[in-house]
Amino acid sequence: MSQNNYFIKLSSNSFVRDIGKHKYIYNQLTKHDRMYNESGGVFLSFITRESKEKGVIISEISEVFKNVSRETVETDFDEFVKDLEEDKFIITGENLKELNDKEVVFSYDMKNPKTITRSYKDLMKDNDDSIKSTQEILYKYLENDTRLFSIQLELTSKCNERCVHCYIPHALKLDTLPLDTILKVLDEAKEMGLLHVILSGGEPLLHPNIKEIIEHCRKNDFVINILTNATLITDDLIKIFKKNNLDFVQVSVYSMGEEEHDSITQVKGSFKKTVENIGKMIENDIPIQISCPILKQNYKSYKNVLKWAENLKVNANTDFIIAAQTDLSKDNLRNRISSEEVEIVIQDIIENDEFYKEKISLDLKPEKKRIG
Repeated sequence: MSQNNYFIKLSSNSFVRDIGKHKYIYNQLTKHDRMYNESGGVFLSFITRESKEKGVIISEISEVFKNVSRETVETDFDEFVKDLEEDKFIITGENLKELNDKEVVFSYDMKNPKTITRSYKDLMKDNDDSIKSTQEILYKYLENDTRLFSIQLELTSKCNERCVHCYIPHALKLDTLPLDTILKVLDEAKEMGLLHVILSGGEPLLHPNIKEIIEHCRKNDFVINILTNATLITDDLIKIFKKNNLDFVQVSVYSMGEEEHDSITQVKGSFKKTVENIGKMIENDIPIQISCPILKQNYKSYKNVLKWAENLKVNANTDFIIAAQTDLSKDNLRNRISSEEVEIVIQDIIENDEFYKEKISLDLKPEKKRIG
C-alpha cells in the first residue's frame, strides 16, 4: 500500500458500532472483531462504506487532534490502516477500480469458507497492561452497561412442514407479523446500535414481504442470518440473498435418508427439495450452515449429515435439547432422546469433534497452585 494518497473504505463484510466510548468492528467473513478507544476510535469513525481519499480523512482527523501535527496524524493513520487491511476489515487502493477489485466476496472456492475461527487478541490494554480478547473487554464493559447485540425476529408462525419436535403447536401456526411492525422493530434496533438480526419463523420465507424485510435489514446495516427449511428457495430469492450479502442461511437437515428426514418433517418430498436447494445456494456462493437437531429418529444416523456437510465445505451443528411447546404441552418431547442416548451422543462428539475435544481438554486442565 502506498504511503502517499490512496482511497479507503470499509469492506462490505465489516460492520462498525459504537459501544459507549469505544468503536467496535466486526467482519462477518473472517469472524474477527476488535475494539478501539481514543485515537483508534477516532480513526475508525472516519472510515465508511463510501470510498474516501486519505488526504480528506487526514484533514478531518486533524480537526479533532488540533495539537498534533498533520505529519504525525498521517503516520499513525497509515499504520492503523495497514493493520486493519491485513485482517480484511478495510480496503485501500490507488484508484476506485483497484478499490472495488480488492473487495473479498464469499465463495466456496475459498480454502476454508466461513470456518475461520482463530481467536483475535485486541490491541487495547487494561490497567495491568495485559492484552485481552475483544470478548473479554466486552464482558467487562457490559457489566455496568448492559445492551443488546442481536435480535431474532419470528416473522411468522406459519410453516410448510410439521416437524415432530417443533415448539410451536400445529394449531397455533396461524399468525404473521405485519410488515410495518417488522420495519418499526428493525428501525428501533438500528437506533439501539444492534449488530445482528436473525430472521426466523415458523418458516420465514412464507412471509409475503420477505424481500422487503431483507432489504430493510441491509439498509440498516445489520449482519443478517435466515433460519429456514430451504424448501421454498427460488431463483429470485437466491438473487436477493446474493444482493444483500447475508452472513449465512441456516438450513435444517435431519438425515441423509430421505424417508427418515421426511418422517421428522412429516412432509413427503421435503428432503429432496431441501437438498436440491442447498445445492443451488452453494452453486451461487450463498453462505449456508446446516442444523441437525438430534432426535430419537436420527440419533444413530445424524453423523452422516455432518460428514455430508463437511464434504460441501459447510459448517454443521447439532443439538439434542428440545423445548416444550408454547401452549405448555409436552407432546413433542416424546421425540427427545433418553439420558442413555445423550451419553452416547456426547461421547461421539468428544471423539469426533476436534474443536470440542480441544475445548474439553483446556477446561479440564488443572489450575496451577500458588506457592505460599
